[in-house]
Amino acid sequence: MSAPRPADECPYSRPLPEGFDQCATFHPVRFVALTSMFEPLSPVLSCRNMEIGRRGDEPGRAFYCRCAIGDAGARAALAASMDVERRHLLRELADGIMAVVLQNWETLAAVRGRELAARTEPERREAALEVQRAAAFLSGEMGTALTERWLGHIQQLDIRLADLLAVIQAGIQDFERHGFTGWHPPEELLAKLPTDVASFLRPGPIEGVEEPALD
Repeated sequence: MSAPRPADECPYSRPLPEGFDQCATFHPVRFVALTSMFEPLSPVLSCRNMEIGRRGDEPGRAFYCRCAIGDAGARAALAASMDVERRHLLRELADGIMAVVLQNWETLAAVRGRELAARTEPERREAALEVQRAAAFLSGEMGTALTERWLGHIQQLDIRLADLLAVIQAGIQDFERHGFTGWHPPEELLAKLPTDVASFLRPGPIEGVEEPALD
């Protein structure tokens, strides 16, 4: 008999389908992978709260998709702590932000791939400039989308536009430095947002679960 699955394992089949809405704490993000030749693959719908978990009782199945919030009870508690209407507004705002990323993902992935594939110093410098230009364009597109399409959502959520733009800009700068890696907003930026908005942007701690040593 196999051991029971971890309580904090994500219970949903993956890849997640477009329009996924089964989890009340779902925070949509896009994962973009590159081939071994640094060519971009199509972006995959993922969740900011997904992490890689490790277990030691089944050597053949040591890794699993872990929810950073915790088990079903923790997810339900977090969902219950947020007003339904505010949660709905946040999801729509998050979807709007990710739509801007999707509109630019081919360019972002292509320039990042060229940067990784560069072999000479002149090639690396030119590729880095391309990444900077793409990031600057994305920053401008984000600012336009937030002020022209999503300002009503931002105001209803009691978010200062400048504070949200600071979080987004920090993420874009992280892309410039590290590419498509996992990223969480800095705590000093989250502290300026309403508590429930910050919780939505920050994967929650897993109470009572000790992080296993990776040795």
